[in-house]
Amino acid sequence: MNKEEKPTNVETQEKVEPPKEVKPSKTRTVILVLIFILLFGVVLFLPEIRGFINSISAPPIPSSQQSEENQTKQRLCTFEKETDEGTTSIALTFEYKERGLEKAKLINRIQLATPDQDQVLEDLKTSCQSFKEEIESYTGIKQYCSVEDQSLTITQNIDYENLDETALSKNIGELEGFYPEFVYRQDQTMIEALLSEVGYTCQDVN
Repeated sequence: MNKEEKPTNVETQEKVEPPKEVKPSKTRTVILVLIFILLFGVVLFLPEIRGFINSISAPPIPSSQQSEENQTKQRLCTFEKETDEGTTSIALTFEYKERGLEKAKLINRIQLATPDQDQVLEDLKTSCQSFKEEIESYTGIKQYCSVEDQSLTITQNIDYENLDETALSKNIGELEGFYPEFVYRQDQTMIEALLSEVGYTCQDVN
C-alpha cells in the first residue's frame, strides 16, 4: 500500500515595496480652497440671496398703483351730539400723503335748540373770536367764526407741517374744538382709531 504523498508548499518570497506617497497637486489644493470659500459664502449670505431671488420672482407693482400711493388722499370724519341746549356737528377733513397726515380742516357747527338763547350764542361767538385773535401770530393754523340764525360755525384750517404745536399748547393750552394731539405725518390708521373710540365715523372724500 502506497503512502499518500503530501503536496509540498513552495513559498515564493517577493520583495514588497512600500506605497509611494502621493502629494496633492497645487491645482487641486486651490480648487478645494475655492470650493470651501464658495460654500461658506453661500451659507453666510443665504438670507440676502433668498431676498434677492424673491425680489426678482415677485410680480412688479403696476405704475398706476405706485402713483396712486404717492397721491394726496382726503378722508372725512364726522361726529354729531345732541343735548338739551342744541346740536353739535363736527366735520373733520384730513389730507394725507402716503398715509401720513399733512393738513386738516375742522368745521364745528353748534345749532342752539331754542331761539331765545341770544346770550348763549353771543358768548360762543366771543369765545371763538378770542381764540381767533390769540392764534393770529402762529403759523400753520387759521380760524374763522360765522353766526347765522341760531347757530355758530367754527372753521379751522391746520397745516401740520408748519404748525408749532409746542409753542401753541404752551401759551394757549388745550381749547375745545382744537386737536393738537395730531402731529405731522401721523399715520391715518392711528388717527381714525382714536376718533372711532369717541364716536366718529370716517370715509373717503370723492
